[in-house]
Amino acid sequence: MTTQKLKILKDTASLNIALIISQGLAVLQTLIIMRFLDPAMYGIWLGLMILLSYSSYVHMGMEHGMAVRLLYHQGQGNEKRVTQIQDTTFTVWSGLSLIFALCIFVYALFISQASSVHRLGLVIISGMIICEQQIAFLGRWQTSLLKDFSLFSISNVLRASLSFIILIPLAYLYNVKGVMIGALVVSGL
Repeated sequence: MTTQKLKILKDTASLNIALIISQGLAVLQTLIIMRFLDPAMYGIWLGLMILLSYSSYVHMGMEHGMAVRLLYHQGQGNEKRVTQIQDTTFTVWSGLSLIFALCIFVYALFISQASSVHRLGLVIISGMIICEQQIAFLGRWQTSLLKDFSLFSISNVLRASLSFIILIPLAYLYNVKGVMIGALVVSGL
């Protein structure tokens, strides 16, 4: 077996094992947290998480464009163009994420007439959007350009483990506000 095929097998195995571990921890964490929160508070948190989920679409396909263009210019040996594409993609990706997060933040502080829990959640989600989108960009950059799956796999398992360790005690002690603050802390790691 060639070195290239061995690397692909190793990367695929490590990524899949990391994803299974991360998802297993997330399911277990969710089941435990659901026991600590009443249904209304858990519903508020899930409703707010929809905004975080939709934030992954805010970059409007930049990752696909980056992956295609980077590989092309990398194959051409044009390192200057590769760097320009990385920088431009990162700037636009970050800018779009920031605009989306700022819209939510402004809505939470100045427009929303919702409860304090909703408003706190919106402010926290706006911070999480910025953190999570930066992590998503880094992950795509590592896997698309650098072809480094091991660091991405390790960081996924580490974040899932830290999330489990941080969120469960905070949910137990502070209910939904603890979950929100813990999620923001984990997003920043």
